[in-house]
Amino acid sequence: MSDIALNLVVLVVLVVLGGSIYLISRRYVKKKPVINAEIAQQNGWQMSLIKQAHTHGFELTGEQAGIEWQLTSSCETGRAADYTGSDFQDNCQTRWFSEAGKIRTGVWVLGPWVGQLPAGVDFSSFGSGLLQKALQLMVGEDAKHFPTMHFLPLPAEFEGRFQAVGHDAGKFAGLFDTQLTEQLLAWPKKYELVIKATTNGTELRVDKCQIQDPNLLKQLAELGIAFTERLQKA
Repeated sequence: MSDIALNLVVLVVLVVLGGSIYLISRRYVKKKPVINAEIAQQNGWQMSLIKQAHTHGFELTGEQAGIEWQLTSSCETGRAADYTGSDFQDNCQTRWFSEAGKIRTGVWVLGPWVGQLPAGVDFSSFGSGLLQKALQLMVGEDAKHFPTMHFLPLPAEFEGRFQAVGHDAGKFAGLFDTQLTEQLLAWPKKYELVIKATTNGTELRVDKCQIQDPNLLKQLAELGIAFTERLQKA
């Protein structure tokens, strides 16, 4: 057999072997779970799709322990080509909300850790630096209350993970029982969570991310309900 023929045989064998390994491996690759109407119904939720000119996603609604809530996970796009299929994109957001989580006055915001700072420090101490801008972004549309907010005390377990700002530090500190603390710490770090309670209700949001995993959506909903229940008892 000539060298050329031998090389062709070897090449064919390698291609067949590589293709076989690829096909076998695909059978064992666990598909990424994605929410659908059937899974939503199994959890006692209602699901509707969002299909607008520049927005796509879905909305879930549910009720538990007398707390009605809605969860929206969507992306805004200028054109279809903007969507890459990734969970993480600048124009996406996942947001749980319930009016049952209203507080009487002020704003409470819990979000990702931004640095070691003492509770009770007035924000005006930080001028217009990067730290203040990061905190304002976390507070979002309620940044109008920013000048009167303070850093709020949190359980020691949250150091390096979460930070809180707002008003009425005494009542806020009493929210975190063992169950709620454990639920917050169990939330995956890569999905940066912001929880905000205002006179309109409570929201839990993950910016720049469209969560579609039903297990994560259930975890987010259960966390929102637990936080709201603690607010109602505060």
